[in-house]
Amino acid sequence: MPGSILQKLYEKNYWTDVYQFFENRSFRQDQKLASYQEIIEKNQYSAIASRVISKNYRFKPPLRLVVNKLQSGKKKTVYLFDYQDDFLLKVINRLLTDSFSYLISPSCHSFQKGKGAKTAFRSLVSDPFIDSKYCLKTDIRNFFNSVNVNDFIENLPKEIISDQILYELIKQILLNNNARLPDGRIITEQKGLMAGCPLAPFLSNIYLRSLDDIFTKQNITYTRYSDDIVLFDHECKIEEHRKTIETFLANKNLFLNKEKTSITIPGEMAIFLGFSYSKGVIDLSPVSVNKMKGKIKRMARSYNRRLKRGKMDDTGILRHFISRINRKMYGIDAQENNLCWAHWFFPVINTHKSLEILDRYIQERLRFSITGKNNKHNFGRVPYKTLKSLSYKPLKATFYVFKSNYHKYMQILQSDYKLLNTNE
Repeated sequence: MPGSILQKLYEKNYWTDVYQFFENRSFRQDQKLASYQEIIEKNQYSAIASRVISKNYRFKPPLRLVVNKLQSGKKKTVYLFDYQDDFLLKVINRLLTDSFSYLISPSCHSFQKGKGAKTAFRSLVSDPFIDSKYCLKTDIRNFFNSVNVNDFIENLPKEIISDQILYELIKQILLNNNARLPDGRIITEQKGLMAGCPLAPFLSNIYLRSLDDIFTKQNITYTRYSDDIVLFDHECKIEEHRKTIETFLANKNLFLNKEKTSITIPGEMAIFLGFSYSKGVIDLSPVSVNKMKGKIKRMARSYNRRLKRGKMDDTGILRHFISRINRKMYGIDAQENNLCWAHWFFPVINTHKSLEILDRYIQERLRFSITGKNNKHNFGRVPYKTLKSLSYKPLKATFYVFKSNYHKYMQILQSDYKLLNTNE
């Protein structure tokens, strides 16, 4: 009998690699990172691995949190695991992704090395007839938490079922219905694949493989990112495809999100993953633009209140505000971070139209943070050269540096990061 892939949990490099990956992406999570680091430095990972291999490891009930979705005002439920459990699951997710990537459909572009929004869009626009086709865009309502875990386990690929240690560990996680509330109470509920669980991305990718195969085998222009689905085809086929997806999901007690299901005719703007597509032009979607405007607006009001309370002077307000914008847009520490705003959008878009809109808005809000007003006198009070001196980087100009010379782009980020870090 072949050994379990979880034997690799004894290898320190997997834990170190996962730690370093999240160290560059976990802003203000010092306590969690310190816990990760202790597990590595004190060789606790070896004892954890032994308990997993002997099937004696027991996960604690995850913390159940209900959080607000930005802009929509709706709520979503996420499950957060204890630091040690969380680190272990992240390492196992790395092992699963490395060992079983072939179980994921080529038309799925979520949560995988070398894949993302960029490859998803490339797969769509590679269709030379895309501009003459109708577009169906949809997603699955409350996908992660609604998956029937018994159905999921019954339909796991044979490669995972044959790995008895891995198989039993997955069953332990998914079949335990306990969750912990913030006040400490333990409740029992159906949790599905659990949004927030480090294994959920990989498990969700393989769960919908059979749906992906329906369309890829027909050579339909189709792509999926987690529970977001988009396809292009001729008018006579598009409604049939919608019904196929709806029926497939209904058989698994999953449902389309009707609010996010749309069919657009050739030439109309199609929306997917925060992007818009129309006649070869890929831009930010209007929703993405408005979401960023909302975040910047809230920050501007907050900084203006600080100024009025005498917490900072004008220069301090602008420096701090610009630093936060740069972190939000370009990453926390100028590392290569595919999860930050710019590294999500810049590789995909081929126009600066929305970036120019955001540039103007950000500059307006920076000036508002000092004056508390919206008028032409703000330009004299806070000239553009002042913003530039404090490391403000306009999106449009930075986008073109990104496209033309990525090495220079990273040098600019790293230089500005060092400057801001020194000033702070």
